[in-house]
Amino acid sequence: MKSAYDNASELIEKYTRLRNNARQAEITQELSELIAGADALAS
Repeated sequence: MKSAYDNASELIEKYTRLRNNARQAEITQELSELIAGADALAS
């Protein structure tokens, strides 16, 4: 049972990290678009 628990914990950690990385990439993309739009309006 410990092995199954350890494997499940590893999977949860792995997929949580992947989800967070994807979320951070999306936030970074949105910020880049907002900054580009603001720069375009200021010009």
